[in-house]
Amino acid sequence: MKIEKYLYALLGIIVLILASVWVRESVHVENQTIKNPEEKIKVVATYEQINQQKTIKKLIEKYNEEAEVEAEIIFMSEEELKNVIFAGEGKDGKSKVDMIICNSVLIPSLIDLNILQDISGYVTTEVKERFYDNIWSNNMSDGKYYSIPFTSDPYVLYYNSFLMDKLSLKIPETWGDYEKNVQKISDLGSSYFGFAAKEAEDLTILYLHWLATTGASIRETNSDYGIHVLDMLVDIKERGLISPNIISWNKHDLTRAFSDGRVFMMINTLSMTSVLEKTGHFPYNIKEIPYDRKKAFIYHGETLCISSKEKYTATVKLMDFMLKEENLDTVCEEFQTLPVIKSGKYHGTLLEDDLKEQMLNNAVCLNSFSSWPRISDAVWDEIYHVLISDEDVLVKKSADNLSDKIRTAIIEQ
Repeated sequence: MKIEKYLYALLGIIVLILASVWVRESVHVENQTIKNPEEKIKVVATYEQINQQKTIKKLIEKYNEEAEVEAEIIFMSEEELKNVIFAGEGKDGKSKVDMIICNSVLIPSLIDLNILQDISGYVTTEVKERFYDNIWSNNMSDGKYYSIPFTSDPYVLYYNSFLMDKLSLKIPETWGDYEKNVQKISDLGSSYFGFAAKEAEDLTILYLHWLATTGASIRETNSDYGIHVLDMLVDIKERGLISPNIISWNKHDLTRAFSDGRVFMMINTLSMTSVLEKTGHFPYNIKEIPYDRKKAFIYHGETLCISSKEKYTATVKLMDFMLKEENLDTVCEEFQTLPVIKSGKYHGTLLEDDLKEQMLNNAVCLNSFSSWPRISDAVWDEIYHVLISDEDVLVKKSADNLSDKIRTAIIEQ
């Protein structure tokens, strides 16, 4: 009998323990947010570099650890993003994505297509004061805010410092200095100068930067200064100072060509230093892009924007997370880019302090338009013709053609 009593008592204890565990687990399940895959925040980002994709993916994973609504990230090129968006994304008032991380020059187009949500209520004075003042213009329209700066990745001049020292060459500050170096470089067996001409956005931004150094704008492509820029391109092409391969090079292809020694100098984004750190075979350095009549510092970078009305509140929480100082600092360190917030830090070593400060405080946003995709296609089409033509290029005619195409794109939009 005693044994049976002990067994009943033991059984009772086991039942109580199991019941206690069941209650705790039930409470735990009730307190947990049930995460429905259909409810995830869908993020599209236009990053093609592997290290940049890994960085953003890790941030999303970190966010998901404690998020009520998880996020998922999809990477695509800017060209792919344009194909998705301009094929009808958002025109029915519903968006297939909730957050977009893309080049700031695309924002006016997205605003015009009614794809982006007005986030003016989010961009308070306190929020704005965290950021540099000069990088906001492409993020707003009619006094309303539609996106927030996320990265600052300016174009710079990369050069092979070993060969520059060996040949006792002066680093070109102006295009005049560049001309003086031409003769000494021509016997090296490598192209003197390279830039990415495959993607319309890359080539257009660079072209507008060159225009800015002459004092001209996008509306003055057939002015004397605009003609001068095309003249310069024709000249370096006819002297064999640029590789004919640039028309098939994007920024990553160009970086590989520079790393392999096929290009002696290149104009590329600052973030490419993160690639060269791993692949560079020789010492190199960076300076500002050579100028013509005046120095020009152009802001270039990505922004965060919200495209979903249905998941606006959840997506704002993700935006809060992405814009935390520690996360912006992680992006700066991994991308090797400049900070967008005043308390941020540049983790690279190649930008001299004076040049860094000028880029941070004096850079201006390109005068972007809602017709930017058509404008960039027009610029690419005309300059592509200049670069590949075997016949004598009529520079004035090309400048007039370009001016007409840009004017038409702006008016039609």
